[in-house]
Amino acid sequence: GDLTRNTPWLSLFFVAFLNLTNVGLRNGAGIYYFKYVVGNEGAISTFNFVGFLCFVAGALVTKFFTARWSRRSLMIVFTLINGAGIAACYWVNPQNLPLLYALNIIASFAAGPTPAIVWSMYADTADFGEWKFGRRATGLIMSATVFVQKVGLAIGSAMIGWLLSYYGFVANAAQSPRVIHGMTLLFSLLPGALAVAAGLVNMLYPLDEPQVKQMERELAARKGAPAGT
Repeated sequence: GDLTRNTPWLSLFFVAFLNLTNVGLRNGAGIYYFKYVVGNEGAISTFNFVGFLCFVAGALVTKFFTARWSRRSLMIVFTLINGAGIAACYWVNPQNLPLLYALNIIASFAAGPTPAIVWSMYADTADFGEWKFGRRATGLIMSATVFVQKVGLAIGSAMIGWLLSYYGFVANAAQSPRVIHGMTLLFSLLPGALAVAAGLVNMLYPLDEPQVKQMERELAARKGAPAGT
């Protein structure tokens, strides 16, 4: 169908899957990491709250970035920074909370602008479909996107149980070095690698700003209306 031929949307489809799998994995693994690796279960609440505030701060300055750089470039850079910040926690001493916080602040701030940017890019893929194939499938694009996000989030959350079981986790007990290492991977390298992969897949997104403007002009001309109306 039109979706499978819409190459810009296909690239964002895989970006959405990788990003939401990362989110599901990272968010669920935090409680295990802080309880058994850091040894301070209560610290996860403050850690997550600070991350949330930095995410909101990043979201609030989205327009500052989009006014200066292309959305495609921003998605690549921000997603790679987010992935690097998450993955770097693997090499941090779990008792070094200030450094864990600093990496979380960087990763969360970098993630902040990405939702608004990527949803505007989805709108461009709808324009691309209409421009290329003569049919607009906005509803299908958005519903398929929400579906793949839910699948990614569910798989990321489920991976926690699968991998903890693989490493031999036993609840409310002293954990072996193997389990501690597994929890550290779940909190850092694995979600970080998924985010970095999403950033790399973003590089396959073929639409740049001049092409988007050209599509808007041509679509407006077909409808007999000025672009931007």
